[in-house]
Amino acid sequence: MSESLDRLLKQLEAGRDSALLRLSLAQTLLATDPEQALDHAERALAFDPKYTAALKARARALDLLGQTDAAISAYQQAIAVAAERGDKQAEREMQVWLRRLRRG
Repeated sequence: MSESLDRLLKQLEAGRDSALLRLSLAQTLLATDPEQALDHAERALAFDPKYTAALKARARALDLLGQTDAAISAYQQAIAVAAERGDKQAEREMQVWLRRLRRG
């Protein structure tokens, strides 16, 4: 377990649960454990269903898990939320990931 992951888990165990903490856990786990990353992204979304970064992490985790249709749907939802919130950078980044995913 990485030092960063260990530190984040200790915060969670101490009762400091929040959307930001769950997002940080999701982002930390994406490369090594996309299933756990998906769980943390979804828990971040329970705090704020329009948290663009958590929506993006959820879509990426689904992609890494090979759940292509779900990932496409998640990216579309995340892009719509990013556009609604004026988060142009996240919107453009996710459009690139979505195009790559659709190409296979």
